Amino acid sequence: MINEDVIIFLNTPLIAQESGGKTQTTIHKIKAKVLKEEGGGFVLQVKSLGNDKGWQEAPASLKEIFLPTHKIDFAALL
Repeated sequence: MINEDVIIFLNTPLIAQESGGKTQTTIHKIKAKVLKEEGGGFVLQVKSLGNDKGWQEAPASLKEIFLPTHKIDFAALL
């Protein structure tokens, strides 16, 4: 899956907080490019984040994240 574009559905949501701490977003799915596999998870270049309200572009603070494999319910290639 390295260098592949994927959509990842999470088994438990992530909570992301915008800079300044005023807005919180619940994340249920992620569109990203897999940069590398590392220590029980993946380093992702995040393109967009999804929840029950739809998709939004990832903020600059979340453009590259480490996602542990235990958070992943299902992943598919885009």
